[in-house]
Amino acid sequence: MKNTALKNLLPIKIKPIKKQFKPPQRYNKRAQNNTSIISKNDKILISVISFIIFLGSFIGSIYGVKTDTTDEILIKYAPALYNSENLYIISIFTKNIKYIIALWICGFFECGWGFNGAITIFWAFSKGNISSKVIQFLGNKGILYSALSIIPNIFTFTSIMLVSFFSFQMVMKGLSKPVGKMNLRREKHKIYTEYFIILSVCIIMCFISSIFEFYIIPLLF
Repeated sequence: MKNTALKNLLPIKIKPIKKQFKPPQRYNKRAQNNTSIISKNDKILISVISFIIFLGSFIGSIYGVKTDTTDEILIKYAPALYNSENLYIISIFTKNIKYIIALWICGFFECGWGFNGAITIFWAFSKGNISSKVIQFLGNKGILYSALSIIPNIFTFTSIMLVSFFSFQMVMKGLSKPVGKMNLRREKHKIYTEYFIILSVCIIMCFISSIFEFYIIPLLF
């Protein structure tokens, strides 16, 4: 009894509170990738389009070297070289814009993927073909023309890349099913408005390319 009484008189021992260990927050790479403007799928799509253009240009260059070249062919595909009186800026403009419009239209069809790739590789093939023909047929003059054509080709290449990329995206959006309850009419209106803006930007870039090819390059020949 005495021992129990003594135990009761002893001060109560307070157990120390164990601090919970929180591991340091690790660097999350996925979170960074999700905040990037260009997604992983977009990068893959851009790589595919770039590969198609490179492949078409390479095949076109080889084909252009192995085939015969005449003045009539060069006048048709590179009219700025000859300063023809019948040369109009609209003819140079339509030479590029027909590919832009064709690629843009592909975005409204489910089978647009195949046509998109075919049109892109054909455009790249024609560019590589005519460049190799110009260099082969005109020598140093052709090399100078190809070097000067880099400036207008930058605008044309960018417009082809843009419209091809967004055309592929339009096809994917058309194939995907809507998730959840949302205003489909407003969403479609937004998508189509953005798609028309892309077409307008590409047309402007093609027009700038035509101005370079029509006014500036002929002055040097």
